Amino acid sequence: MNFTARQGYRQHHTLLQRELGQWAAGLELGLTPVHQRIVHTLDWLGMESLLGYAGPRVGAPECSRVALAHAFVAKAVLGFERTTQLRSRLAVDTVLRRLLGFESNRPLPSEATFSRAFAEFARLGLAGKAHEALIRQHLGASVIGHIARDATAIHARERAQYSAAETAAFNAAKAEKAEKADKTPKAPKRRGRPAAGSAKLDKAEPRSRIPAQLLQTAEEALADLPHLCNKGKKRNAQGHLNTWVGYKLHLDVACCGVPIAAALTSASVYDNQVSVPLARLSAQRVTSLYTLMDAAYDSEPLRQFERELGHVPIVAINSRGRENPPTLDAAEKKRFGERTVVERINSRLKDSFGCASMWVKGHAKVLCHTTFAVLAVSVDALMRLMLYQGSSDEADPIA
Repeated sequence: MNFTARQGYRQHHTLLQRELGQWAAGLELGLTPVHQRIVHTLDWLGMESLLGYAGPRVGAPECSRVALAHAFVAKAVLGFERTTQLRSRLAVDTVLRRLLGFESNRPLPSEATFSRAFAEFARLGLAGKAHEALIRQHLGASVIGHIARDATAIHARERAQYSAAETAAFNAAKAEKAEKADKTPKAPKRRGRPAAGSAKLDKAEPRSRIPAQLLQTAEEALADLPHLCNKGKKRNAQGHLNTWVGYKLHLDVACCGVPIAAALTSASVYDNQVSVPLARLSAQRVTSLYTLMDAAYDSEPLRQFERELGHVPIVAINSRGRENPPTLDAAEKKRFGERTVVERINSRLKDSFGCASMWVKGHAKVLCHTTFAVLAVSVDALMRLMLYQGSSDEADPIA
């Protein structure tokens, strides 16, 4: 076997699959539906082509990074939130262990090995590269009817962190509150409107990143966004305000249920601050006609930017206290009703793909964990789409 060339991993993978088939046939073992789902997912991804062969190294033989990458894909498919759950499953599921590529004559890698490999994948952005390659390969030549955009909360087990500007604003508000609580007599406050140039009149408004993002690439705009773990709040469909500590996952989802692009920011980032880079990423990967967004994205610069990309923006109207705000027409309302596809994907990521709570810390690792889940749900949606198209072709006598 040629282990000195770049094709070494591919040869090893082929040999392992042949050995696995002979081994399973000898023991008369069958694959469960979960095993078959994992096999189909790995077959669609081709992770070994993204990792390649790293070359010879000094020291003990390194555990196969392809097998470990397959393991983290299986972790998302199985809906596990913790690596210890995956390792416990591999310890008792011999079939799954061999399907992922772990050799039978070696013990299962330790938890520390899994952790080091995961940190390496997070640094390389492996899951993001695999997701982009998957979308370009299977949907790059298609025309997408509409793309729905939304954000969802990602709960993390970290302490909230803030930037220097946010810390200064918090300290100023705290000092002002303490000053109000002081019982010492003060000079009577002057009645009337504050004078020009006073602090209350010239209070700075929050800076919008949209004008700068229009002149940046998608990568530059995403790098400029806050990535620290902090507190966020978001009003749900019932009108209740939910708060959490962690991050916010922003998704562009096609009408067929396949996530096209994803981004992870701090929980305090407002939804529309990520719209421009997400739109650029989606436009680079697929061709779409409509963009559906809720009232958080109600901004004329965002609408104009979508038109420049060749999309028709359909955005829910934010009344902003107006008595007679504009409304969507009947056709736009019917099209806007399809925006629930992104909400269903958000629910599936948390309920079935292990994104309900994060056990890893740091933006890079949380992004890697969520992107593996996005990768798994993308393959699942693509397989459903192919099955639907196949059944439709069989039912059509002309086809």
